[in-house]
Amino acid sequence: MRTTVDLDEELVAEARRRAGQAGVSLDELLDDAIRFALTPSELVSDEPDLPDFLRGTGLRAGVDSSSNVALLDAADDGPQGCVGL
Repeated sequence: MRTTVDLDEELVAEARRRAGQAGVSLDELLDDAIRFALTPSELVSDEPDLPDFLRGTGLRAGVDSSSNVALLDAADDGPQGCVGL
């Protein structure tokens, strides 16, 4: 769909530069940016996904991986802080 919008020239120049670096068109970059901006904030997280460890590896049960204190405490416990070490 064609739509006319007024954008800041410097913003468009930077968008063109980044689109070129990413190997995509300006249209694709803008589509992705608008799609991201319209995504509900609860679906967008700055936190990386942590892998699930199964069968003897990873944190022991009960360690809160979202808490720095809990992770440091588990690390201070040594091998017993983790399963499979």
